Amino acid sequence: MVGPAVLTFVKELGEFYGSNRPQLFGFIDSLEATDINSPGLEFLDGSHFWEGSPRYAQPDDSEAQKAYRAAVGIDDNGAAVGDPKDVSTAAHMFGCWETLYVVKKAMEDAGYKGPEDRAKLVEATEALTEFAEGPEHPQGPKTFNGKIHQCFGIQNISKVEGGKLKVVHKTKIEDGLYEAEGDYTTQAL
Repeated sequence: MVGPAVLTFVKELGEFYGSNRPQLFGFIDSLEATDINSPGLEFLDGSHFWEGSPRYAQPDDSEAQKAYRAAVGIDDNGAAVGDPKDVSTAAHMFGCWETLYVVKKAMEDAGYKGPEDRAKLVEATEALTEFAEGPEHPQGPKTFNGKIHQCFGIQNISKVEGGKLKVVHKTKIEDGLYEAEGDYTTQAL
């Protein structure tokens, strides 16, 4: 559920429960690109959200995270540098950045020259196993399982406090790992 209907639902929950509301926990998807200080969302204060990459700059941000935010043009509040009302999809957009670097690495490893090297590119991608935190992977380190084409990384649990999301817990990579039920590497290309 994403968009105005979800925000209306959240507002109505707040009106129904008032100050005796239950603690909420959810994925940031419903609030991506939405100013948490929007009227009617005061109810969110004290709620927790799961973020891939934090919307708001955190005191312990790595140099890679700071450089990434500067490169993509988002400020410390997760909005466009030139327009504080243009709230970014910070929890998700790092994935596009990082995926480009994964493709670049796989192309280099495969010696990719053109379409005739597609199979080598797939195999080189499936052979990748880890990505260190750094300029190419500012969200943090990751483990890649080529059998299921799945990447596992650190996730953030953030709490709304004073109209901002503050990271209160970072998961470990191992927290999200699961056994592969299939193996794409055995399938014909």
